[in-house]
Amino acid sequence: MPPNEAAGYQFSYTVLNDDVVNAFALPGGPIYISKGLLFRLNNEAELAFVLGHETGHVVAQHVGRQMSKSTEAQLLLAGVGAAVGGKDAGTSGQLAQAASQFADQMYLLKYSREEESQADLLGIQYLVAAGYDPRASIAVMQILEKASGGKGGADWFSTHPSSANRVKELQDLIQQKYPQTVNNPSYQLQPGPFQQNVLRQRTEGLRLNVPGDPLAYWTQ
Repeated sequence: MPPNEAAGYQFSYTVLNDDVVNAFALPGGPIYISKGLLFRLNNEAELAFVLGHETGHVVAQHVGRQMSKSTEAQLLLAGVGAAVGGKDAGTSGQLAQAASQFADQMYLLKYSREEESQADLLGIQYLVAAGYDPRASIAVMQILEKASGGKGGADWFSTHPSSANRVKELQDLIQQKYPQTVNNPSYQLQPGPFQQNVLRQRTEGLRLNVPGDPLAYWTQ
């Protein structure tokens, strides 16, 4: 990651002991990947793309904007509830609660397609800089689609929009910006170290290294 992008962030990378298929970032740098997604991956390059993609959301300040939306919406809904509360407090309270839940699920936590594309671009940038094959990003999309049953239902897709053209978009991005990586042995997937250091520890809790590197190596 270029130094100017990393400034001001305290990145950490943590594995959650959860079988859902998901990964997400919080403002400032904390990034999480679930055990359910981690153990579906096949190599270091795929893991690097997932972490790089989430790091891209932090660096591009997408996460902060989502949190800002959440605060604004909650204040607005609270104001609506207070305004109608004098007429029928029970009904208005239920409506306000339902509206709040709807906003949380459908508005506050979903990235836009533009934000997803930018995070993909940054994720592949980090991938290539670290010497990994950027085509691993395509494999990750296929893994997520398979986990969702082809219906975009994986937990990851609840906040990261799925698109039928996502694989094509990634292929075009790689061809246009990083053609030198295609079939180039200098850019690898590294399945061996991943098998040894991650997949053999399926039953153990894992925490990734924390030194501020979006592609940090994991420790036992």
